[in-house]
Amino acid sequence: MGLSLQDYKSDTDIRKWIDELGIVNAALPRDGVAKSLSFFDRHMPRLGVEQASDFLRAMDLSRPVRSVMLTSHDRVIAFRRAGEAEFKLFYCRSGSSKYESGINPEGRSVVRFRVRLNCPALESYSTGVIDTWSYPSNMTIAPRKKSYGYMAMGGGAQLLIPDAHRWLEIAV
Repeated sequence: MGLSLQDYKSDTDIRKWIDELGIVNAALPRDGVAKSLSFFDRHMPRLGVEQASDFLRAMDLSRPVRSVMLTSHDRVIAFRRAGEAEFKLFYCRSGSSKYESGINPEGRSVVRFRVRLNCPALESYSTGVIDTWSYPSNMTIAPRKKSYGYMAMGGGAQLLIPDAHRWLEIAV
């Protein structure tokens, strides 16, 4: 009864993810899980189930999730620290706030990007999450992860863009 990125293909398998995530089994969360798994399977086939689960937990699945195609008309930003790689997985649309992005905002600056080539993205809303991957600051205990982290606020729209270095360029 293991989980798989291909579980979006049946309601029974989506229910396994709903149970794993501990979220309400309602139409909008089911749709969000299905769209996310389909996107992961298609655009990130080597993504591990545990990491997919972590991504889903960081999404507000009570709000819409959609697969979108970004074009040259779109402007995206990311909040990065000095010395941090610019091209990673998570971005947001220009004008978004780092304080609603589900990350520790301390020491982060805006990096602006242009879409060079049309690219797939998964658009969702971040949820409050304990950021265990950033530098320590105002630490909180994360008992489910058996670790510590920063309690980050969510609520902002986010874009997951796989292989962003292929599609985006830094706007100067």
